[in-house]
Amino acid sequence: MATARFNIHYRTNYGQNLKVVGSLVQLGKNDWQKAPYMFHDGNGFWRLDIDLPASVKSFTYRYIVVNDHDNSYFGELFHSDRTGVLKSGTGLQVFDDVWRPPFKAVGVAIPVFSIRTKQGMGIGEFADIKQMADWAAQCNLKVIQILPIYDTTVNFTHKDACPYAAISTFALHPIYLNIAALGNFTPKEKTTYNALCKRLNALQDIDYDTVIVEKWNYIRLFFKRNGAATLDSTAFKDFYANNKSWLDAYSVFCALRDHYKTVDYNQWETLATYSKTKATAYMQAHSEDVHIHLYVQYHLHCQLSDAKQHAQNQGVSIKGDLPIGVFRHSVETWTAPDLFNMDAQAGAPPDAFSTTGQNWSFPTYNWDAMERTNYKWWKLRLKTMENYFQLLRIDHILGFFRIWQIPMGCTRGLLGHFSPALPFTPDELRNRGLIFNINRFCKPYIPEKLLLNLFGNHTAFVKSAFLQPIQDTFYEFKPKYATQKAIEKAFTSTQLMPLKNILKDTLLSLLEEVLFIEDEQQKGCFHPRISMQFTRSFKDLDSHTANMLNRIYDDYFYCRHNEFWKIGALKKLSTIKTASHVVLCGEDLGMVPITVPEVMNELQILSLVIQRMPNKQTSHFADLCSAPYLSVCSPGSHDMSTIRGWWEEDEATRQRFYQDELHASGDAPAVCTPDIVEQIIKQHLRAPSIWAIFPIQDLLGTSTTLRSKTPQNERINNPANPNHYWRYRLHLNVEQLLNETDFNNYLKTLIADSNRN
Repeated sequence: MATARFNIHYRTNYGQNLKVVGSLVQLGKNDWQKAPYMFHDGNGFWRLDIDLPASVKSFTYRYIVVNDHDNSYFGELFHSDRTGVLKSGTGLQVFDDVWRPPFKAVGVAIPVFSIRTKQGMGIGEFADIKQMADWAAQCNLKVIQILPIYDTTVNFTHKDACPYAAISTFALHPIYLNIAALGNFTPKEKTTYNALCKRLNALQDIDYDTVIVEKWNYIRLFFKRNGAATLDSTAFKDFYANNKSWLDAYSVFCALRDHYKTVDYNQWETLATYSKTKATAYMQAHSEDVHIHLYVQYHLHCQLSDAKQHAQNQGVSIKGDLPIGVFRHSVETWTAPDLFNMDAQAGAPPDAFSTTGQNWSFPTYNWDAMERTNYKWWKLRLKTMENYFQLLRIDHILGFFRIWQIPMGCTRGLLGHFSPALPFTPDELRNRGLIFNINRFCKPYIPEKLLLNLFGNHTAFVKSAFLQPIQDTFYEFKPKYATQKAIEKAFTSTQLMPLKNILKDTLLSLLEEVLFIEDEQQKGCFHPRISMQFTRSFKDLDSHTANMLNRIYDDYFYCRHNEFWKIGALKKLSTIKTASHVVLCGEDLGMVPITVPEVMNELQILSLVIQRMPNKQTSHFADLCSAPYLSVCSPGSHDMSTIRGWWEEDEATRQRFYQDELHASGDAPAVCTPDIVEQIIKQHLRAPSIWAIFPIQDLLGTSTTLRSKTPQNERINNPANPNHYWRYRLHLNVEQLLNETDFNNYLKTLIADSNRN
C-alpha cells in the first residue's frame, strides 16, 4: 500500500467545503459527487489522505468547491487536471496553493530600528511594534512591513547596521531587545538608564555604536542577576527544545566571535572547521559565555511573539523580510559550508541603483547540495519565520531563478554572470558566425589611445606602475594587479593614497574592458559580459562583428535561459513554500526573466510593482492600472528616496511624471507639496493590487505639519554607496502619531474612499 496526501491552502466562503476528485476509484473516478471531502484544520489549510495499492503509479486529480448546505457544485480551483506520481516506497505528498486573499488592504513600511518611542533607547525595539500596530489600526492600515531583524553583529559598531548581512538566518538581533523588560533596576541603575535613554532618544538618527555597546552592558548585568532562573524555567526549556537545531551552534559561534574578536572562523584554531562534538565540548567548558546568547534569544523571541500577538489582536499583520543571501562568515557557512559556493560572490547586475552593478560579497547557494536534502535548511528557515510573521517578503526572488555570481577577485558587479546558466562554447559561437578570439574578447582591451583618453597626464605613471606592453601599442595588467581587489589594495599604500580619487575607479573600469567572461566551473565556456556595448572594446569592433555580438548578447540575456530558469525555480519554490503558512511576496525588480511572472502566478506568490521601476524597458513608469491583482504596489522601497526626495532630485524626471502620470500642464513645482504626494498615493490606492504598502515617510508627506522638514534625511539606504550607514529614525514619536486624530482620520477616509478595507 502507498499513501497519497493532499494539502492545499484556500480560503472558502462560509458554508463551503473542498473535495478532491480524480481518475482513481478512491477519488470518485472523476465523479465529483462521489469524491471524498477534505479536512479543514481551522487555519486555512485543507488536507486529505488516501491509501492506494502499490500497483498505482500515477493519476490525475483536481479540487472542487461544493456548497455544504445542499452538496451542490460551486466550481473548481484550477482550469486543468493535475498529475500525481507515486514514488516506490515513499508514496506521494502534494502541496497545492490557491491562496485567495479575503480583502484588498493598505499597509505601512517602516524598519523596526526606525520606530521612535518615548520609552526607547535610541533605536526601535520589538516592543515598539505594539504601539505602531495601535496607530496602524487607528488609520485602518492592515499591514506593517519591516526589514530583516536578524543578528548582524560582527564588529559591535555601525558597520553592522545593514540588516541584510546577518551572521545567522535564525537568530534575532540583540539590538532590538527591550532592556527594561529583563528585570528590576536598583534606584541608582534606573537613574543612569533613564539618563542614557533620554540622551540617545534626543538624537535625530541612530547612534548604533553606543546603543549596541550599552545594551550588551545591561544584558550582561541582568544575565548575571537572573539568567540562571530564566534558563531553568519551563518556558525557556520549551523554547530551547523547539529551536535547538540552530540555537546551540549560533550561541557557540557568538561566544567564539567574542573570544577571538572576529567572525572569521578560519582563525578559530581547533574550531576553524565546525564539529558538533567540539562545539558541544566548548559549550560545556564555557557555559556562561555561551548561555548568555541563549538567554538573549529567548527574551527576543518572547518580545517579538508578544508584539505579533498584540498586532494580530488589532487586526494588523506583520510582514517580514527574508534576505536572499547569507553573510560570508556566518553560522550557516561555518556549520554547513557544503550548502554554499564559498569561492564565489553574489550580487546584482547594473540597474537603476548602480551602473557598475552591486557586489554583496555573500557566497552563492549550492542548489544541488540543497536539493539533495530536499531543501531542509530553507524549510526550517521559513518555518521559524512563521513564528513572527503572517506575511513574508522574499528579497530578490530572482535569486531562486538565477543569481548574479561574481569572481572572488572582483569588487564591482560588471564582471559577473548568471548562475546557474548556459555559457557558450567556442564551437557554438563559431557556429553562430563569430570568429572567437579569446585574447581579443576575454582579456582587458587596453590600447595606447584608450590610456591617453582615460588618464591624460597620469598615463606614463599608470603604464609604469600597473601595466606592461604586450604588442605594438597594446598593454595588459601586471600579474600582481590583475584583479580589482589587487587594485583596491594597492591604493591603501601611503605612496598611492594621494592618487586614489584620481586613478582607482578608472583602473577598475579598465579591468572590465572585456566582451566575454570564462565560467569558473565550466572551463572553456563563456558568458557575454553584461553591458558590453558600453565598452571601448566593443566600440572598436567592425560593424559585422558588433552586429553578431549583439544577436548573441540578446539571445543570452533574454531568450536562452527562460525555460531552464523556470524549471529550476519551480522546483525550489514549490518545495520551499510548503514549509509554512505565511503568505509569500517576491521582490522581483531589476532584470526580470520573462518566465518569472508565470512562475510566481502559478505558485500564488505576490509580485511587487514599484511605480518608478517599470519592468518594461520601454516605459518610464509602471502602469499601476494594469498591476496584477496578486501583487503589492508601492511608490518606493528602502533602497530608494521617498516620494518627496525623488521628486526634488531630477528636474527632467519630475517634469515627465507631472505631465504623463499626473496629467498636469505647465512646469512641475520644484517642491513636492502635500497635494502631489496625496495624488501619487491615490494612484496606488486605485491600483488592482491586493495590497498597497507605503513607506511611513510618504504617508506623512501628505501632511504640512507632520512631514519631515528635509526629505533628504528620510532615505533609509543608498545601494550605490557600499559603506552606507543605516541609521534613519522617524522624526516623530509613535505616541504623538497616536494623538494626531485629524491626520489619522484623514488616512482612514483616504483608504475607505479607495474601497480598501
